[in-house]
Amino acid sequence: MNAGRLRHRVTVQQKSVARTSSGAENVTWTNVGTFWARVQPLQGREYMEGRAQTSDISTRILLRFQPGTTFTDAMRATWDGHTYQVVSVIEPDEARRELVLMCRELT
Repeated sequence: MNAGRLRHRVTVQQKSVARTSSGAENVTWTNVGTFWARVQPLQGREYMEGRAQTSDISTRILLRFQPGTTFTDAMRATWDGHTYQVVSVIEPDEARRELVLMCRELT
């Protein structure tokens, strides 16, 4: 992996859900870590949902393999004011060199 391409500082967060005394869910996000990564927007589209215009942007986040850290689709990533929901985690060639987080930007 070319380290020069990893020029974005991306923070990966894990969702934590706790119940209040009234039974309501209280969702918080805790940081798993901040990593050097490459953020690549892949595809975008806009559509009407109800009466509101909505956008959907697919993004790939490439980072080094992180021993001891498990990435799942229950996580999200933040970078430069953008928030991305992790849709899938791919380990190319299963060589433990790099990870690809396929994401959808939350708007």
